[in-house]
Amino acid sequence: DADLVVTHSAAYGARLAADKRGLPNVAIVLQPMLLMSAYDPPIVATMPRLSRWIYRRGLGPTRAYLNLGKRLGRRWARPIEALRHRIGLPASSEHPLFEGQLRGEAQIALFSPLFGGPQPDHPPALHIVGFAFYDSETGGQNDLTEEMKRFIASGPAPYVFTQGTSAVQDAEDFIRESLAAIEHLKSRAVLVLDAQRAEQWRSRATSDVMITGYAPYSKLFPLAHANVHHGGVGTTAQALRAGKPQLIAPYLVDQPDNAARVERLGCGRGLDLKSYRAALVGE
Repeated sequence: DADLVVTHSAAYGARLAADKRGLPNVAIVLQPMLLMSAYDPPIVATMPRLSRWIYRRGLGPTRAYLNLGKRLGRRWARPIEALRHRIGLPASSEHPLFEGQLRGEAQIALFSPLFGGPQPDHPPALHIVGFAFYDSETGGQNDLTEEMKRFIASGPAPYVFTQGTSAVQDAEDFIRESLAAIEHLKSRAVLVLDAQRAEQWRSRATSDVMITGYAPYSKLFPLAHANVHHGGVGTTAQALRAGKPQLIAPYLVDQPDNAARVERLGCGRGLDLKSYRAALVGE
């Protein structure tokens, strides 16, 4: 009985269901990278240096590079295209991960126009409306714990390190090097980890280093001396809103592009995750 389907950029099944039912669709875009604009091209996570080199060559080489990437990435979309065929929809020349997801009555880009502004090759019905800020309401907790409030109030503003949801399974090096950087800086810090790793690493906490599980970024980031994170678009949005310096160690997909945009705005620096070592972080 739906009148309209609103789809996230990774909700491929919902897009197919809308097509099958003949329902109008509005696509949500969370990061500029998905738009693959040749006028504001994204940094490709697996080839950042090559991306930048090609983009300096001009619009023609940039378009060719992005189109080649789409063609090579078409194999990732084979399961989506197979399902499309199985439910009786005609084959489409549109890439299901890019323009195929953006087709519809309108597209809503949930990021700031300062982060990724309108471009000549954007969809004509695209509306860039600003970031969608959200703190997970884990157990109703949407404020800093009393323990964290006391820690922050007990001394100079701490550095905040957070691994981000996408890097949760690959966090050991990040935690280890972050702790070493804190020691090198002789500073106060808060490490925000997933619950399991917070428990594992809690023994490394000191009077100057707090190790915790979930904390609402909207309340924590503005109190930091600087925020260190992996550059997921939600975390980046909260860090930009906090107005504090950022160090971003991008992990995958859109994160290198988000880091490059933060650098372009003059709001922080990016550091390749392979180079995330205490000596460099401490600089």
